[in-house]
Amino acid sequence: MFMNNSALNPLKKPTSGFLKSALTLVMLVFICLQSCKKEKEKITSTGLITGTVLSKNGLPLSGVKISLDNEQRTYVFSDGEGKYTFDRIPVGGYSILAAKEKHLSESKRTTVTQDGTTKLDFHLEVGEATLEIEKDSYQLPYTKTSNLIKIKSNTAWMVTLSTDWLDVDNPIGLGDKGIYVVAEENQADTARTATLTLTAGMAVKVITIIQYPKIKLLSVSMTHPITDTVILTFSAPVSEVQITSKYDLCLSDLAYNRTPMSKEVRFKYSCGRLGQSYPFQATFKDKIASYTENFNVDFFSKRIAYPAVWSESTPTYFVSDDNKTVWFSIFDTQIVQKIDMETFTVIKNYPVDFKVRKLVYNPYNKLIYLLTNTPDIYVMDPDDGSIVKQIKLEVLDGDNNTYPTIYPQALAFTSSGIGAMVCGARVSSATSWKMIDSRKNDLVYYHKQKDKNYEYGKIEVNYDRTKLIIKAYFSNITFSIDPVQDVIRDITIPVNGSLGGVVPNKKNNNLYMIQTYEQYIHNPANNYLSKITYLAHGNAGDFSYRSGEEEIIYAFDTDNWLQILDYKNGKTLLTFPTINELYYGKPISTTNGRYLVNFGNFTLFRFDTELFTVKGQINKTAVKTAFVK
Repeated sequence: MFMNNSALNPLKKPTSGFLKSALTLVMLVFICLQSCKKEKEKITSTGLITGTVLSKNGLPLSGVKISLDNEQRTYVFSDGEGKYTFDRIPVGGYSILAAKEKHLSESKRTTVTQDGTTKLDFHLEVGEATLEIEKDSYQLPYTKTSNLIKIKSNTAWMVTLSTDWLDVDNPIGLGDKGIYVVAEENQADTARTATLTLTAGMAVKVITIIQYPKIKLLSVSMTHPITDTVILTFSAPVSEVQITSKYDLCLSDLAYNRTPMSKEVRFKYSCGRLGQSYPFQATFKDKIASYTENFNVDFFSKRIAYPAVWSESTPTYFVSDDNKTVWFSIFDTQIVQKIDMETFTVIKNYPVDFKVRKLVYNPYNKLIYLLTNTPDIYVMDPDDGSIVKQIKLEVLDGDNNTYPTIYPQALAFTSSGIGAMVCGARVSSATSWKMIDSRKNDLVYYHKQKDKNYEYGKIEVNYDRTKLIIKAYFSNITFSIDPVQDVIRDITIPVNGSLGGVVPNKKNNNLYMIQTYEQYIHNPANNYLSKITYLAHGNAGDFSYRSGEEEIIYAFDTDNWLQILDYKNGKTLLTFPTINELYYGKPISTTNGRYLVNFGNFTLFRFDTELFTVKGQINKTAVKTAFVK
């Protein structure tokens, strides 16, 4: 015979399966008890209303309709003995109306108590009930409001409401009387409708009540492409709009549409400049109320403002390869900021113990190199902002012993880890370019062709980060260097003029060549030359990376205009005035084509490129063209 060990040993613990089953059973019992308790409470929280309806002579009246003012508008009829009963009525206060054809009605107020029986008798007189109201609909503003409704009747009456956001001061009454209907504030974004039902005898009047929402200014936006037109979008149709500018430094006539009852209002503001925010006030009405709202019109998408402190040079910033982050630092300050591109807010401030002049990303080791006003370069880990290395530039063979160029001014790395830098001297204008190899512990050395020129100032990296592009300060000498193959190629300037800067395309070999009086796109690999613009004193610009816009440039010229230039077709697609100093910033387009980042007037801006998209068509509001010599 096999015996159960747990039966022989009562101290042995039950199996885990048994425990689970037992716990499940306990939980089910508990849930059942709670449910039964709640059901019992629900059932017992009711009472009874009963009574008799008699004529004036004291005779029972049958077929009398007795109505409650509850949500279900419950009613019963008296029987042959004039008796009626409301059973299982939830506790609370009620209005009750007894009505019968060719009789005047009677209304009463009563309270139902838990498990209680309320005795309520009625006495009806013979007569024809009449009921009149001033109007059958009311429109209310969004605020908590009270409206008087005048009632004319020769008998008792009762009010029934279809919603809980309405209330009346007198739910029952007799004869001619006024009642106040109170509506709670409408906090929704849409209008709401309710009904108020008046019953006197067999006469019924239904009043419709509409309460409108508070009109909200949902958005203030610009047209695409950007013009001097501003679009206001409201949560509900508005009329009689009046818009007033609160910007005293520029007064402009405001032309806006006055289409009655529209959710969208457009107005023109000729003072608008890209990068500026302007205060306005709008006064508008819906069908019954007037509103005033203050708002700002931002001629930008997002921005981060900085204290107005004079700086010797522009800030340093770059966009991460995934287009999600901007790394930023004001020139000669001791803070590096990590900025989220989507929200355009500072994610993290990284304080340092030195003054930052340049931020440079090294794709080889994925670290950020910080150039300073000393011979030191610091290396930052972007994951936590920690300084992981300090590089001190030493005097090399080939340096001038009196004025050694050991102060880093510009730096760029290829994906191989080999980069180049432009270095200056302390009290001399002389510069030189040197190599740096992060594969070899950031070894700094002179290239064998270091003597190509003695005045260098700018260095860039090409689209696939295999080559460096080095530009002399005061001459057109420009060349590319492949540090892995150790090949240097001169870049010939195809248009006579003074070359000020080169902006490499981040997706192909095209270069945006910015000369003092000529600008164009040039591909040194195949000698392609685009149409040419003629902007005096050049501009600051970058490529558009939107699909189909491979030869379109966002250019900020020295006359404080943004120009969208189509170099393939030789067209100025859009021009728009800007605030001062955007020309002195460094426009950076994201490679996903969504954003343009630039700095000006102590502010870092993010412009959504939807503002500039013209889909290949010339903007008719353009007031100047760059493709004229």
